[in-house]
Amino acid sequence: MAAQVFLQVPIPGNAQVSLATFRLSFRQTAADRAIWIETWDSGLCFPGCLSLTGPGSVTGTVGGSLRVWCQYESTYKGYNKYWCRGQYDTSCESIVETKGEENVERNGRVSIRDHPEALAFSVTMQNLNEDDAGSHWCKIQTVWILDSWSHDPSDLVRVHVSPGKSSLHFGSRALGV
Repeated sequence: MAAQVFLQVPIPGNAQVSLATFRLSFRQTAADRAIWIETWDSGLCFPGCLSLTGPGSVTGTVGGSLRVWCQYESTYKGYNKYWCRGQYDTSCESIVETKGEENVERNGRVSIRDHPEALAFSVTMQNLNEDDAGSHWCKIQTVWILDSWSHDPSDLVRVHVSPGKSSLHFGSRALGV
């Protein structure tokens, strides 16, 4: 069993900023019935730091397609959303982005659509190949001039692509009785 928990510790007298946000991962083994904390990270959490969430990881098959849903807070309804690829969210390469509308936008085999009524946007990757695997990011464009202090809300999505299932075709023949 595995689970993740977010814990925010507010700064007294300031509801807008949290002193720290912890992401804890728990693992329980059947053998010893103990719960172990595997990882944690912390840092200051300003408004918006937990405002965008994706699935964390998705898996598709070579030749197939997959869809990723990224949820956001209502504050970001009118903003452009985008899907990018790279090890770090601050330097990822944008693949496709919305134009602040509900229309489907496409770039090659990848499309994106904002669903403001659901406070989510979806990304579809079609005709997958093994090169599509890697770190991708759900992002919302809130910053128009990038500097060392600016940061768009983002959430990492690890895309895995498994080999296609091999299909065996057998010829058919009529059997007489």
